[in-house]
Amino acid sequence: MTGRQNNWAKFLAMAEYAHNLWKHKVTKLSPHKMLFGIEPQVNVKFINDTNPTLVNRLQILDKAQKEAQIRLEALQKHKDDCKSRQLMQEDNIWLEAKNLVVKGFRKLLLKRYGPFKVLKHIGVVAYRLELLLIMKVYDVFNIDLLSFYKEMSSYGQNYIRPPLVLEENDKEYKIENI
Repeated sequence: MTGRQNNWAKFLAMAEYAHNLWKHKVTKLSPHKMLFGIEPQVNVKFINDTNPTLVNRLQILDKAQKEAQIRLEALQKHKDDCKSRQLMQEDNIWLEAKNLVVKGFRKLLLKRYGPFKVLKHIGVVAYRLELLLIMKVYDVFNIDLLSFYKEMSSYGQNYIRPPLVLEENDKEYKIENI
């Protein structure tokens, strides 16, 4: 299929089939599984309505649909009950590293960076952060990528990298003591 497809109606059923196989991020079920209780098959055979297994199957489908409806209502109620997080100016926060491009093995890199200070609330869910000068990223992030920074005495002092000393375009760390 191309962008200038003129026979798209022929592929509509295939596109609908592919869409109904995608799993929802929260429920972990495909729309077809939630509504009908089974994953769709390519070769669907029609069965007559006098078949006793059809009645049993319809009961299973009805039960699966009611369970899916209960899950969706519970998720919606949870979403309505949760108040959106509001960060205040000068709050310390962690920045999730999942969208940052950092060199190295992903498995060994930090999962979040910071703490950074919130400079400004922009829009409904965006915040401007005070990032390090060496970070070459835009300084506005969605609230879903931010989490509150909480210092805990049980873990001791947080790991803080020594400040960078840049001399002739080489990165060096200034060590205070060993």
